[in-house]
Amino acid sequence: EKFFKREFYVMMLEEQLRKNRFLSRIGAYSVNPENPVSTLRSLRYTWSLLQKDSRPAPLVCIFPQGELKPWALRPLDFRNGLEWIMNCQHSPISVLPMAIRAEFTDQQRPAAFLMFGKVCEFNNDSFPGMQVLEKEFGQLLSRLEMKVIANGAFVPVLKGSSSINETYIRFRERLFFRKRKSMQSENFLEHDEKTNDGNSTHFSGRYADKGEVQVRNLNKQKV
Repeated sequence: EKFFKREFYVMMLEEQLRKNRFLSRIGAYSVNPENPVSTLRSLRYTWSLLQKDSRPAPLVCIFPQGELKPWALRPLDFRNGLEWIMNCQHSPISVLPMAIRAEFTDQQRPAAFLMFGKVCEFNNDSFPGMQVLEKEFGQLLSRLEMKVIANGAFVPVLKGSSSINETYIRFRERLFFRKRKSMQSENFLEHDEKTNDGNSTHFSGRYADKGEVQVRNLNKQKV
């Protein structure tokens, strides 16, 4: 809701929601593609969400394939759930295609990449059909694949827990910083105690990130 600035709902498989019941608190609701009665009930609930008289209108996310499949599988084999919703919809609603791809980059855990297509408005008269929509989704997935392979720029939205190598690098940097700071403190004391012909060499200022130090001579006043 914070990202899209509106109410957010997502349809997900019943078995997955049963394992992660807390997701129902943030707008997730279930569907069982193997049970026609359950599927129809979920589609009706989806349509009722789209009829909400709220501004801005709610955002409802559904997966047209109806189940989890490998992203590279072709054809996408969309089911008719979205078409059923459109047949019941007389006023236009906005449809935003979204492609998702999980990929291992330079981290221990995979990253999820998202790409959005062009927003279109449809109703029961203007909906082009599932075959046209499936073709557009396939092209969007291909564009996302090419951008990930080309190491294109993406805007980070969420960040999960750190991988082992990230934790190790941060630990090593903190250890090196403490060691360098300790060595600088020792040098400070050593130079501060040295005297030469009534003059005292003293470190002034603070140590910069590049290790630069300002040195000045303080003349001792003889009484």
